[in-house]
Amino acid sequence: MTALIDRLDPGLKLAFGLSETSTAHVAVHTCSATGIMEASLKGVGPRVLCAVNGAFSKRWFEIAGLLGKDAVSIEADLGCAVSPAEIERARRKRDNQVRNMLSRGWGPSRIAKKLLISRQAAQQIVRRLANGAG
Repeated sequence: MTALIDRLDPGLKLAFGLSETSTAHVAVHTCSATGIMEASLKGVGPRVLCAVNGAFSKRWFEIAGLLGKDAVSIEADLGCAVSPAEIERARRKRDNQVRNMLSRGWGPSRIAKKLLISRQAAQQIVRRLANGAG
């Protein structure tokens, strides 16, 4: 695909602000921005933490949930950044929720229903916590 793009438009990298010597690749898609978001999210793991501070990031969070990801949002005012401390708090909060449910004997299906995530995402969190990660 890279060879085809290079042949069709040799100036494509420059048009996107890359230097002629850049090793980065430009991706051209024949779909909407939503299609690109979906394709990107399919390439990541089961957990997605979204800093929601506008329409684009809100859509990103919604698509992650629709794809069955364990999607968590951190809300911020329009255009404001989310601090690294807020991100770490959100990650720990989700892990603690799952640990508490496991300690009460809940299985992945019940956890998934309670957290509004897919059963697969719940199973992956349970496995990760069981292996001491997190």
